[in-house]
Amino acid sequence: MDWQVVVAISALALAILGHAFATVWWAAKVTFSLQGIQKEMSEIKTELKEDGIKKDQQIEALWKRNDEMKDRILVLENHR
Repeated sequence: MDWQVVVAISALALAILGHAFATVWWAAKVTFSLQGIQKEMSEIKTELKEDGIKKDQQIEALWKRNDEMKDRILVLENHR
């Protein structure tokens, strides 16, 4: 074999190995990033769920107060 063929095959092998290494590194980086994003999304979902429960309780309390005021008004109107 000529030395040019050996150099060409060696360069091709190095390029393939470099590409494989870069692909594995990139995939690991993307996987790590996606896991971090998934963790944050889960925490946000939990916080929003808790806020939703609190808001539902507040709205329920407001409607209860509204109903109580309506009942008091009706009693006052009936006493006229």
